[in-house]
Amino acid sequence: MSKRYIISKNLNKELRYSKNYQKIKAKWRKYKDRLLNLRDDHINRIITDIILLRPNKICVETLDVNSMKKKEKGKRKTIAQGIQENPFRKFIKTLEERVIKRGIHIIYADKWYPSSKKCNRCGYIKEDLKLSYRVFACPNCSLKINRDYNAAINLNNYLK
Repeated sequence: MSKRYIISKNLNKELRYSKNYQKIKAKWRKYKDRLLNLRDDHINRIITDIILLRPNKICVETLDVNSMKKKEKGKRKTIAQGIQENPFRKFIKTLEERVIKRGIHIIYADKWYPSSKKCNRCGYIKEDLKLSYRVFACPNCSLKINRDYNAAINLNNYLK
């Protein structure tokens, strides 16, 4: 059992506004603050790594996060939970603030841009690519490449 589950379970057992309730509530707040600080630190470390590369431009793919959050059966449910826990908007806002100060331009790729469905070598767009497929295999030029790496190359080409 996770610490989060144990604290919330103990909190529900106590009478509201009793001393034990206040103690457990303080533990819960401390736990939530620690998670928030860890996430902020992680965001700042990633952005610092990006800035240290000294790019002239950064391409960010705009995603429809609300439709990604819809829970479905199977693997999509765990993906939806992961998306809910990640502060994408905070990441983008922090990236914008820190990058603009250094004179780096941010370009936003349209959410309908087929970055992971498009072959970076020949430009063929594979329409039937599911989220579970982690390798992009082009039927036109027989290129086999990691799906995320292919999307990164396509977004890099979007800058040009």
